[in-house]
Amino acid sequence: MALKDLLIICGGDFIIINWLNGLERCFAGVQKSLTSIRNLKGERKYYEYRRTALPYIIWIAENLKYVDLSELGKDYADYILECMAGSSPEPNYARLRKSLFNQSVSTILSTDLPIQLQAAANIQSHPALQKVDSPHYVDKTWRYRQYKGLPMQTQLSTMDPSDRTNYSNALRAYYLLTRKIGSVGLLYLLSKETSYYSRGIKELWKSLPYSTRLWTKMKVNRLYGIQDIWQQNYYGSQGTNKMIDRLLDESGWEVSSDLGFRTGDVRRILESYYEGLLEYHDAVRKTLEEYDKSRKIYETLTPETIDHVRTGLEQLRDAFTVLGTIAKINPVMDFSSNDRAGKIPTDLDYSDFEKTMKKLGFQPELSTFEIQHCEKCNGKGGTTSKKPTICRTCQGWGVLGLPDSVKTRIPKMMYSSKDVSSYTKTSQLEQRYNNIYGRLNFGRTEQTDSEIKKIDQHLKTLNVLEKGIKPKV
Repeated sequence: MALKDLLIICGGDFIIINWLNGLERCFAGVQKSLTSIRNLKGERKYYEYRRTALPYIIWIAENLKYVDLSELGKDYADYILECMAGSSPEPNYARLRKSLFNQSVSTILSTDLPIQLQAAANIQSHPALQKVDSPHYVDKTWRYRQYKGLPMQTQLSTMDPSDRTNYSNALRAYYLLTRKIGSVGLLYLLSKETSYYSRGIKELWKSLPYSTRLWTKMKVNRLYGIQDIWQQNYYGSQGTNKMIDRLLDESGWEVSSDLGFRTGDVRRILESYYEGLLEYHDAVRKTLEEYDKSRKIYETLTPETIDHVRTGLEQLRDAFTVLGTIAKINPVMDFSSNDRAGKIPTDLDYSDFEKTMKKLGFQPELSTFEIQHCEKCNGKGGTTSKKPTICRTCQGWGVLGLPDSVKTRIPKMMYSSKDVSSYTKTSQLEQRYNNIYGRLNFGRTEQTDSEIKKIDQHLKTLNVLEKGIKPKV
């Protein structure tokens, strides 16, 4: 099937792929010209290549923009992935909807610790939470953080002996501290921490309503005096440690004489618990919001839409196939060596090329488009003697009469020493052509091959979606 104009609906927006009139006939000219030169040798083959194939290569490269096609491929991918996410059955998200962590932060903090930890344990196996740090102690965590939340009482007996003391102390400290100043009060105290690692604590504190934060500050300050709370001795991590020691001493636990108690470790365990609360709350809310959005998109999916998307992907794949083939036909410039002369591709199998083009729907119907061959350098762009010299007549292109717009699309057959006199200039040349053909010297079809692989995967995903779609009556 030949490439045609295509109108699709992607994510609610209308997108038009417009294959310009004459593209098929123009590509047929490339096929015909390559067929005519494949058996030639030496300078004759070189001349025919520049005279016949180059104009079509230029024309196609100008009308099939890699960047535009790549952006269109991303639109397809976003739409398909949204539909795939929305195709998941609602019961898969029931646990999250009913979870304590789908409530407000105030509600979570006002809930007893065992209920919080059990609620976290009930949903931690959900795919959306497997890579999120939990407030509930888990021996293995996604980020391999040193401190892993608070454990349930029953976990202490099975815990690694090297961890048991610290986590047992942290659990006891939590109950004593919250008994005096409440869970929100303890959060306020820990938010005084000034290190970079306390940003999660500060974010959780700021997520509470202003009235709750104001009341908590008044309560804690009234108990211990605003001067004590804000003076330098009780500011930062060391200040927080001192306040924790003071509160625990007042609660009857003389931690200063407890050789197994390390305030810094206990504080960091408590912080990891609060950070886990925030991460679980945010992850649950975000996951449900994204699922609801994807579900609405999925419910608009019909067999007709799938046919449109599949056709568009297949034609997009054909377009990248064309660009990949064109990349192989262009002359290669090795900017990393002293040889600045372009090289005609020798790795192209003309027979396979013809088969590919016929499969895409191109037929040889266009006559040869003539350009003027540079007689001064015999089309080579310059001389490759001991001191390479660029041709002043064609300025390195090997042909005459190329429009300025075309000159930004293809490499020269030779560059002057001035053109490649610095790393910056060489990088700019490579970047310019990489946007069109991929890397010039390390697999010229690397980018287009990557796009084709993505499209093939999208087509497989589309087939999976199609099995779950029923025609709407």
